[in-house]
Parts: sequence; C-alpha cells; structure tokens
Amino acid sequence: MTSPRERLARELHYKSSIMDPQHSPMSLRAHNPKILSAFLNDGVDLRLRLSGHSMKPLLRTGSVLCFSGMATPQVGDIVLLSFANGGHDKLVAHRVVGMNTEYVWTQGDSSTTCDPPVSHARVLGTAVALEIRGIALPLQNAPMRAIGLHLSAVYPGLVRVYRTLVPRKVELHCAS
Repeated sequence: MTSPRERLARELHYKSSIMDPQHSPMSLRAHNPKILSAFLNDGVDLRLRLSGHSMKPLLRTGSVLCFSGMATPQVGDIVLLSFANGGHDKLVAHRVVGMNTEYVWTQGDSSTTCDPPVSHARVLGTAVALEIRGIALPLQNAPMRAIGLHLSAVYPGLVRVYRTLVPRKVELHCAS
C-alpha cells in the first residue's frame, strides 16, 4: 500500500534520484510551491527544468538544476524561492547576494537590481548541481559561488556595452 505522498510523487512523474537520466525533470512553472517545499523539507532532492532569462549566461531556458532542501544556502548559491505574486506563489531560481538572520537578498545573474528581500521561510531549496549533457556539475563549492557572483556583477554591464556598440535592427511592418 502506498502513502498519499508516494502517490502524489508518482502523479508528478517525480523521482528522488538526481542522476536518473531516464527521468525528465519537472518544469518550474508547472508545480505548486507547497508541494515542492514538502518534498524538499523531507530531504528529497528535486530536478527542475528552468525557464526564463534572468540567470543568463550560466543558466538558460531548459537548464536543469538539482535542488536540495537540506543544503544551507550561502552568498553565491542559487536558491529556489517562492515569491507572493498576485494571490498565488511564483517559483524563482536566483542567486543569493546577501543574507542576515531574517532575510535573504537574491538577484538574477543578468539583472542590475536585487529582488525584494524575502524571509528564510520563502527559500525552498538550494541548487546543489547543474546538469549538463547528463553530467552533474556540483555548485556547492567556493569556486562555483565565486564564478557565479562574478558573472552576476559583470554580465549586465557587458550586455549594456554590447547593446550600445551594436544597435539592434528595427523592422517596420506596414499593415495593408
């Protein structure tokens, strides 16, 4: 006999092993933060497929991160957050740029401004690995944190300079 949590996990096509190449990861948009939080709090690692551009250049749409609820986030780590968004929660994966005993400040690597501070309770998990072509690249180490923080500091400025030097083509379409 299976428990309700096991049945729910099966329904979500969920697997606790982060290295199982047979299993496709879940999309961040598709799931309820409360369900994901329950799994992460129980010590289950989750593989999630990201969407969006806020973590470029390191992470792009389609990147797969493994999140753990047991890892303690540090400055430089990528965390999974639950933001209140118009009556429902929105999941966001951003880098920790500051923290104290009450709040965590995060920022997308391609953003020039920090997100609003969130309480530690809104941090659902910490990214422990980035999957690239079936290989899990560990993220919970000082060099990867330093690379991430450096990218998040430099990348937005590089994009701004590039856009200044290389103007975008503007196409005009006439309605007839």
